[in-house]
Amino acid sequence: HFDIKAIGESIEDNSDQSRAFAALIEGDATLAQLLYRLKHFDEQEQAAAQAEAATADISVFLAAPVVIRRTIAFPYAEGRQFVISLFLETEDFELINEAFEYVPSSTEQIIHPEKYASREEPVEINVPDVSSSLGEGWAEVDRDTFGELFLRAYLESWIDAQDASVAAEGWGGDSFALYEGPGGELALGALTRWDTAEDAVEFFDAFRDVT
Repeated sequence: HFDIKAIGESIEDNSDQSRAFAALIEGDATLAQLLYRLKHFDEQEQAAAQAEAATADISVFLAAPVVIRRTIAFPYAEGRQFVISLFLETEDFELINEAFEYVPSSTEQIIHPEKYASREEPVEINVPDVSSSLGEGWAEVDRDTFGELFLRAYLESWIDAQDASVAAEGWGGDSFALYEGPGGELALGALTRWDTAEDAVEFFDAFRDVT
């Protein structure tokens, strides 16, 4: 028995970790649904279920920006693949159940299950509060973590998806702070860490190209 609400509350200040947890939940549910259909549905019932899904109206979803589409689809796409990879290790739900004890700590661990298996944790980064140096009336209004998924999706808005994937790989951790000025102006400050210098350069080059 897992206290899912308590787990969710413990990570609510980290959007990247929240997305990873959502991917675990939805991936688990999607796999359970798939296994149930294979075991209990005959061919006609499976075809009917597939036909119903195929006729769903997703025009609003497709009209949304890439970042929105990717973050919405992530739990059902990468989350499903992550949970399936755990299931195939033992051909049962043992490792999936264990994942609710050791919850994935980043979207990186969902995208790269081997990093979850090796317990590669994000680097903790503290962005200093620089509101006082921005001028009178500026204040910090939010701080959070982008994560590999968000950075990858942002790049996908402008460049080829495969190039964006390569640029975002090697993410080690990040943190950002958002500031608002007296006239409603906004400023964003962020720090990122990468596994290697090459990873950092690949992201920097891609980010520079899109900006």
